[in-house]
Amino acid sequence: MSVYIISGKDTYRAEAYLRTLLEQKVIGKDRVTMIDGSVRKFRLEEALMECGSFSLFDSGESKAVIIRDPSFLTASQAAKETAAPKKSSKAKNDKDSILPMLEQYLASPNPDCELIFFLSGMDADSRRKEYKLLVNGGAAVQKFDRMKDKEFGAYADRILRENGIRIDRNARSELLERTGTDTMLLHNAVDKILLYGKKDLDEEDIRNLVAMNADVNIWKMSDSFLSQDLAGVLKIRDEMLRCGYDYNAMFNMLASRLRNSCYMKQLYENGLSYDEIAVRIQGNAWVIQKNLEKMYRLSSGDLLRILSELADLDQDIKSGRTDIREGFDAFLLRNVRV
Repeated sequence: MSVYIISGKDTYRAEAYLRTLLEQKVIGKDRVTMIDGSVRKFRLEEALMECGSFSLFDSGESKAVIIRDPSFLTASQAAKETAAPKKSSKAKNDKDSILPMLEQYLASPNPDCELIFFLSGMDADSRRKEYKLLVNGGAAVQKFDRMKDKEFGAYADRILRENGIRIDRNARSELLERTGTDTMLLHNAVDKILLYGKKDLDEEDIRNLVAMNADVNIWKMSDSFLSQDLAGVLKIRDEMLRCGYDYNAMFNMLASRLRNSCYMKQLYENGLSYDEIAVRIQGNAWVIQKNLEKMYRLSSGDLLRILSELADLDQDIKSGRTDIREGFDAFLLRNVRV
């Protein structure tokens, strides 16, 4: 079968698989047609016609038609359809026509064309009728989820080894912390190291070469804030500034984490267990336990007061009464113990 569904939140591995697939099929860039399936003007019939079209100069070589982010395979589109109380007859007819068109193509696909549905950074919705039809029709499915910590560690070790890069245990820990489980960040880090030229690296080398990603940075800053560790907060603030993050980004990300933490603390103080809180906030009980342990010095009342102060600061900044840098730094100094 020459039909594929490639999806998943691990964009780097998904795109790497796509490149490998085209190389294995010996399909050059000049024989690839890319179509945006997420736009309103997208028409499936035109894409399928492209699969069967040929040029007078063709020499029997394979070609590929790639439909990126087709709305009829995404969960977001399904949610919109469920939420919409009414639908125009034209929109309904357009949707209903997709299934027979797909069915007709699957019954007689062009053997010289690879039809690829590529969802960038998202999962294909296996509940959709279109997805089930493609799978039952023999489409090959490749899904690339974000790796778990242990799996990512083994993957990182292999990538480093393949590139001849040697790092000690502390440097490895620092690298994994800075890249999270993001394969794109890992490969960008490897590219930087190769340009650096030195292949035996220590922890300090990793700190100088690999930027901490925003998710890890704000998590560390908010962890230090909740643990009432002023030195840790200021250290991460300075590192984020060096990496190009501004005060607005830090302000908004910290506010979001504090709101979630406040709700978590309120549930805990009301007698809910870690498992019960996990059900309420759709989280992980072990992670919730660790978060609550970090904020043992703060009550939900403390967090509400801090959030109220943060909201007032936000209004003062927006009205021009307070400079964001001075206001945010003063907020940290007032609310985090030494």
